[in-house]
Amino acid sequence: MAEKKRCSIITVSYNSAKTIEQTIKSVLNQTSKDYEYIIVDGASTDDTVNIIKKYEEAFEGRLKWVSEPDDGLYYAMNKGIEMAGGELVGIINSDDWYEEDAVCKMLEALDRWKLTDHQYPYAVFYGKLRTWRDGKEVSVAQSNHETLREGMIAHPTCFVTMETYEKIGTFNTKYISAADYDLMLRFYEEGNVHFEALESVIANFALGGICASDKAYYDLLKVRHDHKLMSSPAYCIEYCKCKLYDRLKGRS
Repeated sequence: MAEKKRCSIITVSYNSAKTIEQTIKSVLNQTSKDYEYIIVDGASTDDTVNIIKKYEEAFEGRLKWVSEPDDGLYYAMNKGIEMAGGELVGIINSDDWYEEDAVCKMLEALDRWKLTDHQYPYAVFYGKLRTWRDGKEVSVAQSNHETLREGMIAHPTCFVTMETYEKIGTFNTKYISAADYDLMLRFYEEGNVHFEALESVIANFALGGICASDKAYYDLLKVRHDHKLMSSPAYCIEYCKCKLYDRLKGRS
């Protein structure tokens, strides 16, 4: 029987042949090997699966993957969490990548927290995010969990204890692109989750994609309204303003 790993890393993919190799390599090259790697592919029609297979042997039994139709990004993430066996779970998208010491630093943070006398049974660890556009570094930044009600912390850097998912829940699939924000707000609002910010770059994020789209902004508004961070009248006004702006853009 294979040795159980303390950390589970999940990547969700769909037609990600242009980017997933960098993601896979960033996991393969971790300085700590105390992890399992789970790739949940949504039945890609490009070369994604062949790229996954190409690296399967290099992981020496630490990689497991599935490729089958699913109902979207957060369904696939939840599937990955169900497959995970580690006590700490990180999720890195198929167009993002980790720093080489990401797993090492997160497991060290987990061990420090477990040795601390505290009242929190659950935990989320996160760090700094380096962003890129067209192969050029744009910024290194870190939002803080104390301001979660104002905006999301960097999800590609987040590692969550499995007990946190088991007790509080996983991603709400009614959201298209902002379920990670909803989830962190739920963790924060629970009141018994320890959040710890590491002063290290953990992950790299490629700007663009669904999180930069108009649909993503509508989804963000929905999350903020559902968590009572904006009133119903304010939500309706902002939503209608955005719809009007989209319509005007279409005419120009």
